[in-house]
Amino acid sequence: CRVIKGQLNGILKGLNAFVLLALANGAELLPKMFGRKEIRSRKKRIKQVVDGEMIREATKEVIEACQAAVMVAVIMAVLTSVNTSN
Repeated sequence: CRVIKGQLNGILKGLNAFVLLALANGAELLPKMFGRKEIRSRKKRIKQVVDGEMIREATKEVIEACQAAVMVAVIMAVLTSVNTSN
């Protein structure tokens, strides 16, 4: 709840906060967690986070991290293969 509330207030800007807010919004949990009145007053912020640039940037970071992890795994496999064949 604190992470999502921080994201709603514009305080938290991490990937976890974005994902949690998007998931809670998609599952329609936000009104149950914070009350309809509070969610209604932050509707613009929720839409901005869920539909906007922030999610695209977070997704881009995740994809880049996954690509880097795959590269490291491939390089390590090749190095291990070369070292054991000698």
